[in-house]
Amino acid sequence: MSIMSKIITDTNIWYNITSQEIEKISKNYNLVISTIILNELYTSPNLRKKASTFLKVKKAINNILENREKITFIELDPFEFLLKKILPEYQKESLIEFYLNEFRALIKLDFETVKNKYKTRYDISGLTDFINNQSAFYKKEINKNQSTKNSFKKSSTLHLTESLILKYANDNLQQLNPEFPIIEKLNSNQELLLKTFDGLLRQVSKTSKKIEDNDWVDIFNLVYVENGDLFWTKEKSKECLIVSVSLETYLYEKNYC
Repeated sequence: MSIMSKIITDTNIWYNITSQEIEKISKNYNLVISTIILNELYTSPNLRKKASTFLKVKKAINNILENREKITFIELDPFEFLLKKILPEYQKESLIEFYLNEFRALIKLDFETVKNKYKTRYDISGLTDFINNQSAFYKKEINKNQSTKNSFKKSSTLHLTESLILKYANDNLQQLNPEFPIIEKLNSNQELLLKTFDGLLRQVSKTSKKIEDNDWVDIFNLVYVENGDLFWTKEKSKECLIVSVSLETYLYEKNYC
């Protein structure tokens, strides 16, 4: 019996997918939701913004609950997922049932009840500012080849991007447990993460575009997309970014670019 390919899903997939679609897709693929996607729904500002956005989040949550048995959940956060590649014995207590239980309670509530009990997200604006400031180093690296035609395209910055990912991953893991080994290199399974993040940082370096706090879920959800897996998103900018770094073969569907 062959192993089915995985489709790692973006948050936006769950807002409009139907049970019929899930039934059809799950016959050929494993539909995957990572713990950071569950947390994004659980802490979504849309829960308290207005009644209409609250109902949209409830719909996404309900889609997950109704199709619980057809979904594969990844319980490790992105950095723990990277850690497990070099420390296979690493285990942690799963938060999946916590989120699902919270979702079961939430769908029974109305907007007026929930809007003043919003679960806030961690403040990661410091990281966002730090990464945006790194664009100066990308410009410097690219400018080394100023005399070369199409120097921007020919100058590789993947080593800078890998260093940023590893620094942030290791800093977080060391805070969790100083005994954890240091991750020294991303393996080839992280191609989509590395090259897509690199493409985004290169955009920042040559335009007025800035990374926003809510971009981090989009980026780190790609940690879970390994060789042979697919990524499913309904967001044009995300899809086009992946196409721009010539990795469209990872996309489950391509609608915009």
